[in-house]
Amino acid sequence: MLNVPNPFDKKEIKRAFDLNTAEEDLKKFLLRLPYSRLIQIMTIMYYGRDGDDIISLYKHFQQMKEPKDLTVQTILEKLNSLTQYFNDAIVNAKNKGIDLNVVLNNK
Repeated sequence: MLNVPNPFDKKEIKRAFDLNTAEEDLKKFLLRLPYSRLIQIMTIMYYGRDGDDIISLYKHFQQMKEPKDLTVQTILEKLNSLTQYFNDAIVNAKNKGIDLNVVLNNK
């Protein structure tokens, strides 16, 4: 049987509304990064998730010029899946002979 939290339990209600300090710290850290680094993170994230052409993804995100806070929010929304996306990106790149450092730092 699944252990489903009771949404009416006082502890669950408190937990739902408590500020996640680790996530807030990560948000502050990401906001301090240069926009170009956020674009690199987004590229790896979506490359790992979708397996699209990494160069096209990178160019797409560079051209979007989305506000920095929205870019950070997008990354944070994928927080639970980031490890898997990054792992998949590394495996995909390795299998295709792609050096992520070269692709994402070649201007």
